[in-house]
Amino acid sequence: EQFARRLRELGEVYVNDAFATCHRKHASMYAVPKLFPEGHRVIGLLVEKELAALDSLLEAPEQPMVAILGGVKVADKIGAIDTLLDRAQKLLIGGAMAFTFMTARGVQVGASKVVEDRLDLTRRLLDRGGDKLILPQDHVVARKPEATAESKVVDENIPSGWCGLDIGPKTIERYTAAIRGAGTVVWNGPLGKFEDEPFRNGTEAVIRALAESDAVTVVGGGESGEAIEQLDLMDQIDHVSTGGGAFLEYLEKRSLPALLVIDER
Repeated sequence: EQFARRLRELGEVYVNDAFATCHRKHASMYAVPKLFPEGHRVIGLLVEKELAALDSLLEAPEQPMVAILGGVKVADKIGAIDTLLDRAQKLLIGGAMAFTFMTARGVQVGASKVVEDRLDLTRRLLDRGGDKLILPQDHVVARKPEATAESKVVDENIPSGWCGLDIGPKTIERYTAAIRGAGTVVWNGPLGKFEDEPFRNGTEAVIRALAESDAVTVVGGGESGEAIEQLDLMDQIDHVSTGGGAFLEYLEKRSLPALLVIDER
């Protein structure tokens, strides 16, 4: 509180233009604006742009809507998946988080990491999602998660001792076809271990499909943005969010802690 009061003394108007940290109750984001009088705490142009892009996704997206969720942290995406199942016609799962969903469905994942304490939740999401929640049908696998490791493509079940590190060619074709047929696409999280060249084909294929698509394309998450930047295709995507956790939480709740203490949006 003392720190917040010292920050308060530095200005007459509080402007929040840090969307990426709006989901955190940091002193500078949550405590400081409450010390300003009404009408003196507002959002900036970047936050306004972020909210406009996400609100359009939640209110009136161009149909059909396709959502793609990858990355590692399945726990962080459960709420967003739940929300997107109400809005998207297809929800495509990839990245390391796919292995928890595959295990919940009874598919063998070899040595791939599974978040055991999220299996019940993922089973419920699979039941709720039905045919619209789509998992990878093939994988690029290796015995070690290293760029120099021997790798191969396998169909749905991953052999014992091998770990999945990217989606395979059949899944790439299925996911990019879904993008080509979409009116809106929202993507968060890489489809494989894209930092290693042998395991980035899935992520790159999705990015190129997004760049070539006539759909409204919205991307969130630092790694997703980094991958787009590596391909120099940032200007081909309609909106690349600066937020990762904030992006997902807003999709889930349509609210963020730091926005609750702002007068005008």
